[in-house]
Amino acid sequence: MSSPIEARTRDMMRCQDYLQLDPRAWTPMVIWLMNDPFSLEPPEWTDFHEAELVLTPILTEICRQEPDVWLTSLRERLNSYQQVRSLN
Repeated sequence: MSSPIEARTRDMMRCQDYLQLDPRAWTPMVIWLMNDPFSLEPPEWTDFHEAELVLTPILTEICRQEPDVWLTSLRERLNSYQQVRSLN
């Protein structure tokens, strides 16, 4: 069984993997998630560099708290977002 420190390190690595993704892919999802998770239409972002600068420290802090919870929630919303997108 892994120690809490090992588990936390593993979670942080998973979080870092997520942050390495193209910000154009995850930024609108996270903004959507944080602002209005019940909205069907996530916001359209044009300045992804600015968004990335703002979001990365926020995301990192969220990851430190409950990485499993927010990753699961983010994945679920990504999936529903992609389904909505594919219907349009």
